[in-house]
Order: sequence, then C-alpha cells, then structure tokens
Amino acid sequence: RAMGEEILAIAPCRSVHTLFMKKPIDIAFVDKRAMVLKSYSNVTPGKFLKARKAVLVLERFHTAGPWLVAGTTLSELMHDEALCKYLSKGESSNEDMSGVQQ
Repeated sequence: RAMGEEILAIAPCRSVHTLFMKKPIDIAFVDKRAMVLKSYSNVTPGKFLKARKAVLVLERFHTAGPWLVAGTTLSELMHDEALCKYLSKGESSNEDMSGVQQ
C-alpha cells in the first residue's frame, strides 16, 4: 500500500503530538457522537494538538487526497467513496462509537 492509504485510530484520546515524526500527517479529533470536532491537514513535525471533548483521534500520513471536515459525522462520510476506504480500516474499542459503521 502507498503511504496515506491507512488511518490509525487512537481511543481514548484527546491530544496528540508530532514530535519525532519524519513526515507531515493529517489529524482529526472525533467526539462520542462520531462528529469530527477538529480537523488538521499537513501537520508538520514538532506540533501539539488537542480537543477537550474528543474521544477518538484519526491520523494518516498526509496525502493530497480528501480528508475529514470538522462538523461532519463519520457515518455521513461513509457515503464518500474516497474516504470510505480509509474510514473502514479504522478500529475503535470505544463503546460510544459502536453505532458508527466501520
């Protein structure tokens, strides 16, 4: 697989850093309703990001492809073919996320 084709899901999680990263990443903070609270694209190494109400963080290596948009829910995005292939690979053990298609 090419870099950026996979998403890492981290739960529970409210903050991340990009210390010691060698390449930029895309980051999305998701709340217990599966809504994207904050979304960042092309985050360079050496940054700290947080979202107080987040329960899940999604990360991938930065690519030119589409990324998550704040204010949308993961279930809405499952209808977007380009994002669906990424989101369907993410896993979360958080019970509040159980209603989201994965």
